[in-house]
Amino acid sequence: MSTGPEGNRFALLAAAGEIADGTLLVESTVAQLLGMVVPAFADIATLDSISPDGELRRLGSRVDAPRGRDELEAALLRRRPLPDAPVGLPRAIVSAESQLLPSVTDEQLRMIASSDEDFELLRALELR
Repeated sequence: MSTGPEGNRFALLAAAGEIADGTLLVESTVAQLLGMVVPAFADIATLDSISPDGELRRLGSRVDAPRGRDELEAALLRRRPLPDAPVGLPRAIVSAESQLLPSVTDEQLRMIASSDEDFELLRALELR
């Protein structure tokens, strides 16, 4: 990737365009796209699609973790965001605005967790 934030973004977009040209199966495309993002730009990434009727479908997940990566990725694939959570993906979709949290607290994780097990998964991701 190019040096500097702007160059990195353009390089990512160019590479994503090459991968998502329609010649690969969806699963391969998703895996390659997430593999580009993690760890170059993020420690964790998920790729979701939204149907015309608003249904969210998780297509893939990637985690850069020294241990338990497969388990964390599988858990993220099963995870469904709470539709009325005050932060997170559903809120970003409804508001059409990105969210940048200076830090991620246990209180915020509890607001988006659907259960104690989900809360523990979110804590295990060490979001920041």
